[in-house]
Amino acid sequence: LLRMLMSPGDADAWHRHPEEVVYFIRGGKLRILLEDGTSVEREVPDGAVVHNQPWSHQVTNIGDSVVEAIVVEKMH
Repeated sequence: LLRMLMSPGDADAWHRHPEEVVYFIRGGKLRILLEDGTSVEREVPDGAVVHNQPWSHQVTNIGDSVVEAIVVEKMH
């Protein structure tokens, strides 16, 4: 269980998650850089729930508000 807080302009380091569910308490605009070098921009609404299979990525808050999320990772 992780809590993520990202202020506008913040970027995290490359990292990997096992299967996960992410609950966005406060959403915002994110740029997600993927392993293959591509990136996606997502406008995530407050209260959104996202399920991801295992992946590596880097996230940047490109919006103008703080993003807050709870990440629940699958344990083996």
